[in-house]
Amino acid sequence: MKKHTKKHKHCPKCLVDWDGGAILDTFKQFRDAKQEYYVGKTDEELETMMKGFYGPPYRWGREIAVETERYDGATYTQCPDCNAIFDHWDNFKEVPRAI
Repeated sequence: MKKHTKKHKHCPKCLVDWDGGAILDTFKQFRDAKQEYYVGKTDEELETMMKGFYGPPYRWGREIAVETERYDGATYTQCPDCNAIFDHWDNFKEVPRAI
C-alpha cells in the first residue's frame, strides 16, 4: 500500500496516485493528432511552450481544485477516485461533502 506523503501526490484517504502524466507527452500527442495550435512544432518548441505555461515538475495532476465564495483560489482538493474532500487550510483534513 502506498504511503501518504506531505506533498499530497496521493489521496490521503484512498492513497490513489494523483499523477496525471507528463504535460510534454500531451502536447506531443496533440501535435501528432494535427491539432491546429501544435501542428509543425518541434519537440524543443513544445517544451519551450510548456515551460512558458506551466512550472516544474511539468506533470498533470488528477486532483480537483475546489473554490468557494470565501476565498479566491482553491480552498479544498477533491479526489477524483473516492470523491473525498480535503481542506487546504487545515493540514489536508478530510471535510464533509457539504462544503
